[in-house]
Amino acid sequence: MNTSSYQILSEDQLQKVGNTVIYLCDRIKDLSKTKLLKLLYILDEISIKKHGIPFLNLKYKLWKYGPVSEEFFIDLSDEPILLKDFVMFDNQYEFKIIKPNQSFNNDEFSENDLQILDYVISKFGDASAKNLNNYT
Repeated sequence: MNTSSYQILSEDQLQKVGNTVIYLCDRIKDLSKTKLLKLLYILDEISIKKHGIPFLNLKYKLWKYGPVSEEFFIDLSDEPILLKDFVMFDNQYEFKIIKPNQSFNNDEFSENDLQILDYVISKFGDASAKNLNNYT
């Protein structure tokens, strides 16, 4: 398999993504893979608009239903590998719900980061995955 198009994440970047996912899981009920992937993109988009730099600095590919981080789409399609220390799946529902494996660690986050996270949660946290597909 040619992995040259995949993004290699630093440990700090993986910690920030993982803890971002934990933060979102803690505050958004029944967070699905699709909704999470859309929120990660929206975080980067809003951060660029507000501060000129991406929140997570992930690479996104434009797919049929909008931009997606391919690495995390693949990781969350089965049991997580990249995010295994951060999240697990709750399979009680007809779709997988993402649940945190540990408590949120804010070491990688500035006050501005937390404000962007809270803004995205307040604006998009109650939106359905389908509505987020339409938004992105």
